[in-house]
Parts: sequence; structure tokens; C-alpha cells
Amino acid sequence: MMKLKIQKEAIQNALQSIQGIVDKKTTMPILSHFLLKVSKTASLMATDLDIALKGPLNADIMEQGGLCIPARKLFEIAREVDGDLLLESQDNNWLKVTSGKSTFKLMGLPEEDFPALPEVSKSEEIILKAETLRDMIEKTIYATGESDTRYTLNGLLLHFIPKKKDIEFKVVGTDGHRLSVISSALEGTISEEKKLILPKKAAIELKKLIEGSSDKISVYIDKNHIFFSMDHIVLTPRLIEGTYPNYEQVVQKNNEKKVVIDKMAFLKALRR
Repeated sequence: MMKLKIQKEAIQNALQSIQGIVDKKTTMPILSHFLLKVSKTASLMATDLDIALKGPLNADIMEQGGLCIPARKLFEIAREVDGDLLLESQDNNWLKVTSGKSTFKLMGLPEEDFPALPEVSKSEEIILKAETLRDMIEKTIYATGESDTRYTLNGLLLHFIPKKKDIEFKVVGTDGHRLSVISSALEGTISEEKKLILPKKAAIELKKLIEGSSDKISVYIDKNHIFFSMDHIVLTPRLIEGTYPNYEQVVQKNNEKKVVIDKMAFLKALRR
């Protein structure tokens, strides 16, 4: 039977990071749960079948095991109690949670019911700085579509272009009426040009995950997924299939008609 002790702050922060991923309105109950897996170390996994997250959990391990636990309910408990949490799995997938003089029981689901997560493909690695990626997402995500029938517009285009000495990386957002493009040079090389459409929800979760971080992110790509790996945490979104609009026809490289304006004056004029 699984048994471990976790600091309140550690479990609260871990559960906070998956609240946007676990599906609260699903017809599949397992998707509202996260998998807590305990061996020599503890880890948690969450998925809505379009985005998956796997990360470590600092804990004092007493007994090994695994259980799928209701994510929202345990998060609410962790938020309200004052002390560390002792988690003990019991018969018939029940979880006993003890903190100080308080005891709670949650009905879990078998570890075997949890969907298998995509395996990280490490054929070719691209390195990004967390603050660079966060800034690029922030400056483009506002322009993406919202439930657009042109489904490729409901995400950000990640465009990797191989150069002689580095990689040109562009993030593009558009809803068909407005367009935002930002570019950056990355160290390293890639074998070929890559155009990937990252779903808007995944971009939001990625931005939250790297908020305040100065770490480097390793990016791996396979046919249907992109893997963002940082500090032993792996976020794996499923890519949107389809062809993104040709934004380069809109943003002409050799257009000499450029205007520089005062940002604050322009902002005030727009607000009037």
C-alpha cells in the first residue's frame, strides 16, 4: 500500500500546476484524476488526452504504490489544512489523507486505468530559454482564434528555420483579422524546417509552467506531439493538424514603408 508524507506547499504547488490540465467536465472520470506514482521517488501525471504533464514530487516515502486521485478534491484539502499531509492508499482504491488532527477519505481509481502518456522522442533537441519563450507566447497569443471553425487558427504557429550558424525561431498568432509575429535566434542546428501548430490551451499552460523561470527548456518533436522538458518536468501537447496560413505573404520582408510611433501616445489615442 502506498504511504508518503508531503509538505503542504509542495503538494499545493504541484496540484496547482495541473488544475488547467485535468478535465473537470469530462465524461471520462479518470481525466479528472491525476496519477500519483511512488517508487524510489514520487511523481505525478495528469492529462486531458490533448495535453499531458509529468513531474517529480518531493516527499518522504514510506511505502511504494500508485493511485489515481481526484485532483480538485485533494487540491482543496491541501489549500485548507495547516500542516504537512500524510497520504495512505487503502483497500478498494480509497485514499486516507491526514494533516494534524484532520482526516479525510477520498475515493480514487486504479493506477491501471490511467491513460498511457506519450513517450518523449529525443531524436533532435532544440534548446529554448524559458524567459524568451514566455515573452514570445505573451506577445502573440492574444491574436489567436477562439473556437474558430478554421481550427488551425486556434493555436500558435511555432516556426523553426535552419540557418548556417543557428536557428531562426518564430511564433505566430492570427485569427484571420489580426496578426502577431515575433522572432528570435536560437543556438544549435536542425536538419529541416519545422512548422508546428500549438493549441492555445497548451500555450497558456506552458506559459504558466515557465512563469518566473530562468531555466533552459529542451524541446523534442515527433509526428503528433511536442515535448517541453524543464527541471525534470515534461509538458506534452498534441499538435493541431493542418496547414497554417501563409503569414509571410502578409509580413513582407523587403517592405520599406515603416513607421515608428510613440507607444504611450498611440495607446492614449486608441483609448479615446
